[in-house]
Amino acid sequence: MTGAVAFVLGSTARREVLLRLADGDDSGRDVVVACDASESAVYDALGRLADRGFVAETDEGDWGLTGAGRLVADTVQRCERLDGVIGGDTEYWANHDPTGLPASFRRSIDRLECCDVVRSPDTDPYRAARRVERAIEEARTVAIVAPVYSDRHAEALLGSDAERSRLVMTPQMASRVVEDEPAGPDADLGDLSIRVQSAGISMTVTDERLLFSLPTPAGSFDATSEVVADGDAAIEWGRSLFEQYWERGTPVGQWLATEHPHAATPGQIQDTAEIDDAGPSSSDDGGVLGRTGDVETSGPVDDE
Repeated sequence: MTGAVAFVLGSTARREVLLRLADGDDSGRDVVVACDASESAVYDALGRLADRGFVAETDEGDWGLTGAGRLVADTVQRCERLDGVIGGDTEYWANHDPTGLPASFRRSIDRLECCDVVRSPDTDPYRAARRVERAIEEARTVAIVAPVYSDRHAEALLGSDAERSRLVMTPQMASRVVEDEPAGPDADLGDLSIRVQSAGISMTVTDERLLFSLPTPAGSFDATSEVVADGDAAIEWGRSLFEQYWERGTPVGQWLATEHPHAATPGQIQDTAEIDDAGPSSSDDGGVLGRTGDVETSGPVDDE
């Protein structure tokens, strides 16, 4: 299939014709009109694609994709969407490491084609953080994977009117909250549900957008940039990724009882029941952050 894709991408006319037919059968004349290539180039492309078994002429005289052609067209379209993701900010993708993402999500990262990178220049060092903060404040639902602590994001999460809020903390972050007690807002966590699970990405996904940050190749947290995507496909990609972390996570009360039993005092760890489909249960999170008033949001890194 690699050779098949290379064959199609090796000619602008072949790529145009294949993608045109991916939208439905067409006459040769309609294909000529729809493509930028010359008439002779279009008919040459149709002939060469037919020789490869990617297109065929119907009894009615129209041209359409074969099964093999459909598979090749799907792959070419993914390649073009990926070009849109990487080409939108080549510097970011060249200097950040996506290998912490689960492989299936790394392979489908072309779904983020409608994305931008928000950077924090020296003159405005909190620009990226504010973008995440604003997304949390405006959300009806919010799901966060957080390997590092952020005061700004903690306050936004605790002050949010979101109907449903869930937080996945990495074991390193959860241990830091218990042992180091970083300064943070002293607030009631209410129905915020928390689980503990390793993650290789920092992410905030709401009903309206996806925001995430990847680590640098050296594995360090980059607080100065955030990838932001608003498209439906990107949001669904982010939701699916969060659910994978969530389903594999351990309710924080249960995790504390095992990893930090000294922190398990009455009122700090409650029932560790799972949440149901109707929404979060306050008993699911236990209260690990209520002990210090800390929550974290956004920031990358951690092994998957």
